[in-house]
Amino acid sequence: MDAVLTSGQFNPRAIRLINYCRLRLQVSTVADITNANGTHLDRAKLFGTPTLLSSTTKLHHVNQGEPSAEAWRFWRRACNLFSDQHGKLQCPLGPWLYPSDKLRMQHAAYYSQDESTLYVRSPTGYDAFFVTQSTTQGDGDPGLTPPIRTSSGCHYDRSQVGNSQHKQPTCQPASFCTSRLRRLLEQS
Repeated sequence: MDAVLTSGQFNPRAIRLINYCRLRLQVSTVADITNANGTHLDRAKLFGTPTLLSSTTKLHHVNQGEPSAEAWRFWRRACNLFSDQHGKLQCPLGPWLYPSDKLRMQHAAYYSQDESTLYVRSPTGYDAFFVTQSTTQGDGDPGLTPPIRTSSGCHYDRSQVGNSQHKQPTCQPASFCTSRLRRLLEQS
């Protein structure tokens, strides 16, 4: 909101409408409306329709009614203050400073480079997909071995994340493999 207020491009009414959209989406910082890599805005959040791939907050929840179509137009215009017309940030965000279990945002997926594993959020926790480097899809995405739901740790329960018995990997939020990730989430 600081950029909106200091830009001089919005009157008080427009600022109020932009804030309604920000509150509806539970946004505190730019990181809350970007992809996990911090390079592009989440297009679904630009239009006020977060998807399964959109990040969600773990800290707060503001009960804000649905803003008007006019408000969403102002919201997209405000987001253009720090991105181009394709949603690419003018100044990409840097690397994540904290492990995934310490972030205030919950992402659809996390990738552990050490374990070559993609952890995908599911209704009951996290499913582990082992990334196979030798196989790639036609779109260049790495191949993913589907999860094996057993008690041996391929499925992580949210209530046990961070617990020494079932540690959550301290890995980075993932925004690669978007088409494959969307299919995996829809299957869960």
